[in-house]
This record gives sequence, C-alpha cells and structure tokens, in this order.
Amino acid sequence: MKEKIKIGVIIKSLEIFLWEYRVLEKLFNSGFAEISLLMKVKENPEIFIDNNYSLFYRLHDKLDKHVFKGEYDFNKKINILTLINEVPLVSFESSENNPGDNINKEIPLKIKDLRIDLILNLGGAAIDNLSLKSPRYGIWSYNIGDNRIIRGFPPCYWEIVKKAPEIGCTVIMSRFDFKNEAVIYRTSISAFTQSIYINKNRIYGLASLVIPRLIEGLFLSGDSYLDKTLIKFNNDVEIFSSKVHKSPDSFSALWNLILILTDYLNRNLIYKKEISWHLLFNIYKNGQIFPVFLDRLNKIVAPKGKFWADPFVVTKNGDHYIFVEEYLFKTRKAHISVLKLDKEGNLLSSERIIEKPYHLSYPFIFELNGEYYMIPESRGDRSIQLYICRNFPDKWEFVRNLKEEIAATDSTLFYYSDKWWLFTSVDVLNNPAVPFSELFLYFADDLFSGHWISHPMNPIVTDIKTSRPAGNIFVFNNKIYRPSQDCSGSYGKAFNLNQIVKLSEEFYEEIQISKVEPDWDRKIIGTHTINFNNNIVVIDASPLRKRF
Repeated sequence: MKEKIKIGVIIKSLEIFLWEYRVLEKLFNSGFAEISLLMKVKENPEIFIDNNYSLFYRLHDKLDKHVFKGEYDFNKKINILTLINEVPLVSFESSENNPGDNINKEIPLKIKDLRIDLILNLGGAAIDNLSLKSPRYGIWSYNIGDNRIIRGFPPCYWEIVKKAPEIGCTVIMSRFDFKNEAVIYRTSISAFTQSIYINKNRIYGLASLVIPRLIEGLFLSGDSYLDKTLIKFNNDVEIFSSKVHKSPDSFSALWNLILILTDYLNRNLIYKKEISWHLLFNIYKNGQIFPVFLDRLNKIVAPKGKFWADPFVVTKNGDHYIFVEEYLFKTRKAHISVLKLDKEGNLLSSERIIEKPYHLSYPFIFELNGEYYMIPESRGDRSIQLYICRNFPDKWEFVRNLKEEIAATDSTLFYYSDKWWLFTSVDVLNNPAVPFSELFLYFADDLFSGHWISHPMNPIVTDIKTSRPAGNIFVFNNKIYRPSQDCSGSYGKAFNLNQIVKLSEEFYEEIQISKVEPDWDRKIIGTHTINFNNNIVVIDASPLRKRF
C-alpha cells in the first residue's frame, strides 16, 4: 500500500483564510495526503507591512468589498485547529538580517524525523529556503499573477485597470535556494471587469482544486508526474516586459477608481446584460471552403424572443440543415432545434427537436455507419448524452449516457487511430462563484461500451483562452485542427484554431495557429462556434445590444 504524501504547512496565524482552510480540508480528508507538521511564522513588522497602500486605494478596496461582497467569502477567517488539532506545531521568525538564524532549530529535525515530502507555504511568508533545508518535493506556494500577463501588486488590481481579459495564477516550487524556482502549474480565470474582490474570490477559489490535484498526481505517479509538469510549464521561451506595476499613489488610485466606475455605469446603463446570438453562413458551389472570408457571410436572425447559437451542419439531398441551440429569453433555457435551408441559402423552416427540463446546447452531430448521432450539451443533467436520429432531421431517440456525474460542456468526438476520442470542457470545481473549466480527454475502442479511459495528461488544456471546444475537430492538408473558444474577459468573445500535433494514449499536445476575433464588423462583440462541410460554413456571432 502506497504511503501518503507527508506535508508540512507554513501559516502566519492559527486564524487562516477560508480559501486556505478549504485546501487543507481537502488534503486532510483525502486518501493521498497527510498533514504532518504545522509551522507558524512570526514576521518582523519592520520588514513586512500589509497596509502600505495609499488612502484612495484602501478606499477603493473597501468600496469594492461593500458593493460586491455578497456570497464571496474567500477572506473569511477560521481557526485551523478546528480541522487539525493533533498535528505538531512549531514556530519561527522571518528575518532578512540573519538568514541563518531565522529558523527554529527544531524545524529541520522535525522535517527529517517526520519524513516530510513537501512544504506548503500558505501563509505567503518570506522564508529562507537554504536554512529550512527544503524536503524532497520542495516548498510550494500558490500565487496570484502571471508574469506573461501583468506584473506587480496589488493582486487583481492592475488587471482591472489595464482591462486585461484574464488573471493568472501559478504554483511555484522552490528547492534548496531561492534561485531554484520553477512553475509546476499555471492557469487563469476570466477577469471580472469591475471588482478586485470578485476576482480574488475566483482566483483563490481555484486553490482547493489545483493544489490537491498536484499532490494526488505525486501520490499516484511520483517523480515522473513532477517531471511532466516541469516540462509542460517550463519548456517555452518567455520574454517579460520590464514594467512592474507598484501600488498606486492616492491620485492614481482615485483616477483609476473614477475610470472603473465610469466603465461600470456605461456597461450597465447603456448596454443590455443579456447576450444574444445570430448565425452567419456561406454556401460554396465548388466545394472549396478555405479560405473563409467572414465579412462576406450571410445572416440568419431568430424570431423575437429567442436566439440561435452553436451551429452544426449537415447537407442532405441538396438542402442544408443547421442544428442549433435555440434559447428563449422568457424561460432563460434552451433546447435543440434544426433550421432547413435550400441550396441557395433561403431559410425554409425551423423546428424544435430535443427538449428537456434542463438547458441543452452545442448539438454536436456526426454520422456513423449510415446513421446520424448527436451529443447535445446537457450539463444540467450532469451527464454526456448520446442520441440517434430515427427519422432525419427531426426524430431523435436517447441511446445512453457516455459519462455520468460530470459537469461537462461542449463535448466533441473525434475518431482517430482506431479509437474514439472524447474532448469535453469540465468544471471540476463546480462552484458557481468561480467560473472555470478545463479541457479533459477520454478515449475508448467502442463508442457504445460506456468504458472511457481518462487520458493520463488530464486536464490536457488549462488555459481559459483555448480550453473550451468550439466545433468539429477536422483534418485539412493532413493536419488535425481543433477549434476552441477564447473565454478570457467574457464568454464566447472569439475562437481559435489549434493544431493537434500529438494524440495518443500517453501524450497530447496542441499549438495555437490562429485566433478569430469579431473585428470585421464593429456591431459584433463575440463569436464562439464554427462548423462546415464541403458545401456550407456557418458561425455564430453576438451583436452589441444597446438599451436605447
């Protein structure tokens, strides 16, 4: 039987933030980790000052918390001893003047005697790694910010000021000395444009997913798992801007606050919050789809009170059938409908074909052995459902659930190398206050067996800019392409084409080839699905909706 990963935890106080408590609670209740040592650091107040922010920044921060607090609770304090009351506790003082003396002499002995595998620095304290003698897997810290996006402090502030679409976070591993640091995990969340507080809640909310997942990976696969993460996140050329943002002075903080409030009023008073979608398409008589010129597409708009999105296409007997999510504003729920176009592109009819008590969208449709099948997005049922068409295009019958108890969206199948590959965007955190999903991959020899194997590199994509599927995976010029949504900043603002360069039972790798943003029409603010066959290409587009 495998030994659990033994963990030491650095804290600043016995009263810890709720997000930190949730991380430790998940580890404490797991079958793969054991919290073996608590280390409380007493920081020197002359060196570490938490409230060195300007008056108007502090005013902004308090106003933000007052307006947006609601259900967000990441910074609530809770006593760690309510969870862990029998774990050994030792203390030390953080100091920059005497780095060799700042560690309680008992700590290195405790780390050795308890055979600590890794240390979590949840207190955010500055420590001297050399004198601490980091254990086998080093010292880990969870950090808001990503040098590739915004550099500097305060956290989650400059991303709003600079209107960055995403806010990054990293898990850093330190070994032996401060120079030996490496990223072992990196991801990002979509930035909420008006609130520091909400963004902090979102980014800290990820910690209870990310940290336990990494430790479980170590437990299951050992050093090889850590080696893979180091290669994944430290194998690219990185060039950083020299600009490091610092805490704003009072004048700058006041001016930034005015700009943020103005933007908030503009968004909420002038523009409608509810998003809408319509379809854009083109029919090709010669069968040559590429290149696609988006500014030459024809428009299809749904009747008043609804919208059409997530289009998938089938051409049959000279007519074109577009399967869509049909959303009703009145019920705030969608079902699956089919639109019929003649060979000239004239809309002949629309018909509702699959409806459930929960929301349905993304009607992924494919043909197998002369039969049409569909996998609509059915996250509301926590399942991935498969349907067969009994009478094309409007009679559909449920076959089975491909997967159950999964918060999956936009599931996309691809048959390759004698296997079925199921790509799906999964919200593992399943927290409405933290909108976050990653791309998971499963494979099976038999589509109907119900036996899907999770890819060992799951989640295969964690970047919010490229993770969520945006249409059929296709082959062009002997290369495999996966369309994906860019959900940074706002849902469905653009889509990408990613080339899959490695797809096997052991490895997955893709590279982003291009991004399609809705810049061909100033009245469009988003596009997030593309599908085509040899006769027709169709995308969806979101128009700018003013109140007046």
